[in-house]
Amino acid sequence: MKNHKKQRVLYILFDFLAASSAWILFYLFRKIQIEPQVFGMDVPITLDTQFWAGVFGLPFAWIVFYHFTGFYNSIYHRSRLDDFIRTLMSSLLGVIVIFFVLILDDIIVDYTNYYSLFFALFLQHFTLTLIPRMILTGQTVSRVHKRKITFRTVMIGSNENAVELYKEIQDQKKSNGHEILGFINVNQKEHYQLQDYMVHLGSYQNMEAILLENKVEEVIVALDPSEHGIIGDVVSRLSLMDVGVSAIPSMTDILTGKVKSTTIFGIPLLEVSHELMPAWQQNFKQIMDMVLSVFSLIILLPLILVLSIGVKLSSPGPVLYTQSRVGRYGRKFRIFKFRSMYHNSEENGPELSSKHDPRVTRFGQMMRRHR
Repeated sequence: MKNHKKQRVLYILFDFLAASSAWILFYLFRKIQIEPQVFGMDVPITLDTQFWAGVFGLPFAWIVFYHFTGFYNSIYHRSRLDDFIRTLMSSLLGVIVIFFVLILDDIIVDYTNYYSLFFALFLQHFTLTLIPRMILTGQTVSRVHKRKITFRTVMIGSNENAVELYKEIQDQKKSNGHEILGFINVNQKEHYQLQDYMVHLGSYQNMEAILLENKVEEVIVALDPSEHGIIGDVVSRLSLMDVGVSAIPSMTDILTGKVKSTTIFGIPLLEVSHELMPAWQQNFKQIMDMVLSVFSLIILLPLILVLSIGVKLSSPGPVLYTQSRVGRYGRKFRIFKFRSMYHNSEENGPELSSKHDPRVTRFGQMMRRHR
């Protein structure tokens, strides 16, 4: 059983505690080892405002930084080696920034004190951050191997390659986490080889509906050479779904997009990704979009008030009009815009509008001219 939110909160909590503890140890190191050399006497340890700002403020900054790097994006699909490398690189980069912003102006006796301060903070932060991460990831991998954590998986393919891969998955001593729900065929036949081993869920023409209905998390593309002509369409449509996509290694020469090998849980498969931006860029863009949206709403507040009054005075009815839209991965969301038509003009459903549409109010015509 998976609980993405709980697992993500655990990583964030331990990262926060690690960053806070590392700063406390670093603060004590400065007071006990460095400052007595500078002042020629023992320096009292005072828990002032700057100390508490570092204890609570810096960990928050670290969490934001980790979010930017995409560390919290995929919490069930990574290895301890991956954790080690990512923690090492992020700790090094973060400590360099802290060193130049907060430490470089410290009074020192000798330049070697800077080396001592830098490596003390880096080693403390890296060690305290890495240990809980390794434990959490190790527990996750162990639970996957014991089938306590599984990923709802569908295979696309129905013949020899798919059968061989399925047998290999089932014969593993340690589970790779795939809970095979069934398969989807790409070519129509009276009987499929894979049908002897699992449920036939339907044809790839209805792939999206099948994946949504079965709440699929992972898709394994295992087509035979005779079916390779359809691979482009399959992968393209899967890229619009919120599912992980992997394929057998023999298909590397025909898969489009960026591929990388993933062998965390045993069988080597190729992870197929159509993301044009790495995780840190996506997270940064998302946060910037939110910040700029809030900023724009504040700046445009006078104009929003004027338009609201204009819409309200132009005709009876609500100021805002809401419509349903389809976003990423086919998820529906609602948008709000100023009403430009008379209220209940589309009771029978949306209709195409024209330049002289009688449903549009006079104020609505003005808004449409300047949109």
